[in-house]
Amino acid sequence: WHTCELCPPAIERAGEGNGEIRITKNGITYAAPQLIWHYVTAHQYRPPQAFIDAVLNSLKVETPEHSD
Repeated sequence: WHTCELCPPAIERAGEGNGEIRITKNGITYAAPQLIWHYVTAHQYRPPQAFIDAVLNSLKVETPEHSD
């Protein structure tokens, strides 16, 4: 497990995760820790614009194209 190093130690389980998410767009695969949502919402982290664009334009998991 990875614990967020930016959260004060007194906050129990403020940010923990053990996975990675991957987004592929235009032949480029971007990887980010599962905690990226925590970093964005709790610490105002802004990922690189190319990652943001890939996330916003990625296929929805429910679509047949995603499973291809």
